[in-house]
Amino acid sequence: MCPPIKEFIMKKTIIFFFVATIFYSCNITSEQSTLALIDSLGSKYNTLKDYPVIDVHQHLYNDVTYWGGPQASKNLNSPTTAMLHYKRLVEVMKENNVVLGLPSTRMETCEYYFNTYPENRQLFYYGLDFWYAPDAVCQPYVANKLDSLVKVNAINVIGELFGVYYGKSHDDSCYQSLYAIADKYNIPVSIHTGVIPDNWLKNFPNYSIELANPASLRPILKKWSNINFNAMHSGLSYSDKYNFENNMIDMLLTFDNLYCDIGAACWMPETQLKTEKFILSAIEKGLEDRILFGSDQMVWPDAVSVGIKFIKDANFLTLAQKKKILYRNAAQFLRLDKEQIKRHFLNSKI
Repeated sequence: MCPPIKEFIMKKTIIFFFVATIFYSCNITSEQSTLALIDSLGSKYNTLKDYPVIDVHQHLYNDVTYWGGPQASKNLNSPTTAMLHYKRLVEVMKENNVVLGLPSTRMETCEYYFNTYPENRQLFYYGLDFWYAPDAVCQPYVANKLDSLVKVNAINVIGELFGVYYGKSHDDSCYQSLYAIADKYNIPVSIHTGVIPDNWLKNFPNYSIELANPASLRPILKKWSNINFNAMHSGLSYSDKYNFENNMIDMLLTFDNLYCDIGAACWMPETQLKTEKFILSAIEKGLEDRILFGSDQMVWPDAVSVGIKFIKDANFLTLAQKKKILYRNAAQFLRLDKEQIKRHFLNSKI
């Protein structure tokens, strides 16, 4: 190689690494500044009575997909229609100072609620799922439509993705266009992990125990390292036959772009002890900044209240740790800007 060309390439290489270092440092500094703002605003709260909450795991429905009502008993009220469910969810969120919820639903349902209730746009980050149409994710129109909805903030999250229910790998080719959009717009992706109750499993013959293990997320976490992922349910299972808690912790220790929410396990009595043990294990490994509050209220809006109470009353957590789980960690996961954070605390009562 000619000396002038070699020198030119070396100079270009040095400049590239210099710019990359500056960019990385700016990102770290910005994130630290945002977290410092949260800590400063949060320090004014000596209790959690009116502390802001972000619920990263919710569900909404339309009249076709809604499965709630009196028959869906969990010792909690389940509204009779999808619209009443939506309205009760809004009420419960306001009662508990939930300043932001991330409900997942079908694409057209996201669009409907976004357009019909503009007054609630700051209350929700709508998320796209394919629960009732698992094959739709492979249709060419999906990516184009999703892109257009993300542009106008009608969709802010991709997921809950339910590939595990249908044996569809998290790295399936059909998901790549969704991940590309998440990467393009800097929005997070949430994916179901963990094994559902035995009485549900019989309804999903293709449910993959292997994909329920958080370790199965490894390929996409490596490939899409700029995306923040949420391993929903933290890999917790409703049967003692499957224990993925250690796998979840190992994955969190390996990938900085991975978070986990505690899901319905925080309000279902049969899984609350398992949830407590997992949270304690994660904290012991230095992972208290990666645990998110997510109610997974499904057709029971009041489950949001029960889940929040579980965290607030947890005598195994410090006040600072509770604040992280209820708000701080989710703000980091979502990469909220300072104006959003200020608004969330401004709308809270001290």
